[in-house]
Amino acid sequence: WSSVPEVLCKISRILILGNVALRPASFKLVLVLSLITFILSQMKKLLVIIISLLIYSCSNTGLYKVTITQGTVFNQEDLDKLEIGMSKDQVNFVMGQPSFENYFEKNVWNYIYKITTGNEVDIEKKVKLIFDNQNLLSEVVIIKI
Repeated sequence: WSSVPEVLCKISRILILGNVALRPASFKLVLVLSLITFILSQMKKLLVIIISLLIYSCSNTGLYKVTITQGTVFNQEDLDKLEIGMSKDQVNFVMGQPSFENYFEKNVWNYIYKITTGNEVDIEKKVKLIFDNQNLLSEVVIIKI
């Protein structure tokens, strides 16, 4: 086919590429396919950039740290109101519900108050209230203020 003169190719509307003779319709198909391949290769680059930005934005969590408050909120004024000999109801009125009751020691109430921001503990308070057999406050143990 390479010996066919160009004039003959123009007349018969056949295009010769190497050893392959293409008609105009199949040549258009080759052009369209090469254009599609080019567009897809450019889209792959764009897709890689978009995925990279998405992964980076998800991994960068240091921008905002949530403040979490846990436990029963109490302060020094509440502790000052406590008096030895108060009933559980009176202590409950002053301090609020205990954070948790010790199931092994029924007469011990634990109050824990904690504020954290991210992994950092901002405020931490722990108080242990001990009641006697008549359910009256017998001891206030301040663990951490």
